[in-house]
Amino acid sequence: MRVYESKIDKERLSGMPLCSLGGKIIVVDEPSKVEFAVNVLREAGMIGFDTETRPSFVKGFRYRIALLQLSTAEVCFLFRLQLIGHNELLKGLIEDQSVVKVGISTHDDFHSLQTWMPCRPMGFVDLQHLVEHFGIEELSLQKIYAIVFGERISKSQQLSNWEAVPLSPAQQLYAAIDAWSCMRLFRQFQADDPDFVDETSRLMITGRLTSKKAPIAQTSATKPEKTVKKKKPHWPHRYKRKSKKNDNNNTQGA
Repeated sequence: MRVYESKIDKERLSGMPLCSLGGKIIVVDEPSKVEFAVNVLREAGMIGFDTETRPSFVKGFRYRIALLQLSTAEVCFLFRLQLIGHNELLKGLIEDQSVVKVGISTHDDFHSLQTWMPCRPMGFVDLQHLVEHFGIEELSLQKIYAIVFGERISKSQQLSNWEAVPLSPAQQLYAAIDAWSCMRLFRQFQADDPDFVDETSRLMITGRLTSKKAPIAQTSATKPEKTVKKKKPHWPHRYKRKSKKNDNNNTQGA
């Protein structure tokens, strides 16, 4: 099993070369384009996942989700959810447990997806459950990717308007890399320790792993021994007072 550096500082991160996308980008902005994209993604079996929402600079206000990114090794589809509207084919893919979807901090994405269409996301693997096993303490996609591959994911478009029509080439590239890089990281971790990654992924996909930390197998040597607390005797209040009175009488009689 390979163990990586635990952390990376901003100075070192900023000096790394930029990550480049290893595939093409297809924008899905009409309902008629969804079926082709979903078929390609289903055939892949394992895909990268991410979402984007227009940033709000007003306290307490949040926009609806704008973009869903799903990527294979060769192509990343950018689904413009506000233009597509409710779509049962895409919802079916999100809820299909047999298609593994790899993301990071996916709980936030699940919440955002509900603003598009009520759905029950299934088949998801969160990279934050895996990294600690490989010695990595960072939890952001940018830093994890830098530690593993020595490349920097640009965050220059993170606070851009994801509802803009059309999305700029820079926005499309940023969004695609986020989903594609999740899939690439998973493949690398799978190569580093296939047994651990496969088992932990199975637990996540089946809903048996809900915390951010991956499970640690416990043997009889590592299981903490149960400590049994001794119960203090309970003395009735009336008995206490009587005993005290008797003690005083005995003292006076002496």
